[in-house]
Amino acid sequence: MRPAVAAGVVTAGLVAALLAFGSGSRPSDSTVPGVIELGPFGPPLDASLAYMGSDRVMYLIDLQTGEQLGSKAVPADRRPAAVSSSHVYLGRLTAAPGAPNWDSWRSLPWHGTMYRDLGPGNWLVLWPAPDRVVAAGCPLPGGRNGVRIAGAGTLIESEGLWGALVPLGDRVLARELVGDREVWWLLAEGTEARSVDLPSGFRPVAGGAGIVAGRSGDHAVIVDFSSGRHSPMEGPLGSAAAWSPDGSMLATVTDRPAALCTYRADGAAAWCRSLQAPISPEWGGLSWSADGSFLVVAEGGTLAAYRDDGERIGFLDTLQPTPQISAAWLQLLPSFADST
Repeated sequence: MRPAVAAGVVTAGLVAALLAFGSGSRPSDSTVPGVIELGPFGPPLDASLAYMGSDRVMYLIDLQTGEQLGSKAVPADRRPAAVSSSHVYLGRLTAAPGAPNWDSWRSLPWHGTMYRDLGPGNWLVLWPAPDRVVAAGCPLPGGRNGVRIAGAGTLIESEGLWGALVPLGDRVLARELVGDREVWWLLAEGTEARSVDLPSGFRPVAGGAGIVAGRSGDHAVIVDFSSGRHSPMEGPLGSAAAWSPDGSMLATVTDRPAALCTYRADGAAAWCRSLQAPISPEWGGLSWSADGSFLVVAEGGTLAAYRDDGERIGFLDTLQPTPQISAAWLQLLPSFADST
């Protein structure tokens, strides 16, 4: 189960950083100094953006042209969990509050009316590297439990209980419960599963290329699997968190104070920016572009784009309808307008 948003206790250094950088003024028109209006969303951004609007419709927008590439309605009992260039993946949440823990998934193509139910599971994720859906806890042939790839093979199986899947580039981190013992595994296609050591009570929040950030008790920690290093973070870790594609920078949103903060892989604070309320500190409230040059975050009743150095690019005010911040969900993908 993923934990709720961390308490808003920020180190003195981060508070000082917030005061030093300031929140900036929200542009009201294209005459504001430093705001360059070059397209329907301000500066053209090389990406496509999927987000859920207040009308519970998922939209796919090309940020260079403003073209709507697709849309799909989200039923009231489901929530967006992931998108690819071809499909929207919707999960149905279990009763566990605050945890993106699914009991079933459904895939819907951006174009067309057909959908496919992917079956039950304790935890399901889209594994971006091979573009596969991975499910944990699904009953496997023979009645055992394990982790499987939808429509393909099994990564691991045992008598334990499985959950907490986290994609880590070309691998997946998975948690197995055997009685009162917790075991973490690194899984990959065509290789033998490998158990890994994580801090006691570790709960993952965001996974990147061979790296994961999470909480152990009241502490936020980053685990680098290539070096084996466990690094404490210099500030709080919110439930809205995401790694840059190369695993060098972690971005997270906190609500007390409302801020977007980034950390390096060793846990050191990089930069912080104040965010304008309302924000979305819950899971799914920010996303990096595929090249790591910018990210988008729910802020100020809409969405805002920031460069990787913390400079605000602008607000995506022309998105209609305005995202519902209390349930904001967004994901950036490579631009593929020419291929759809």
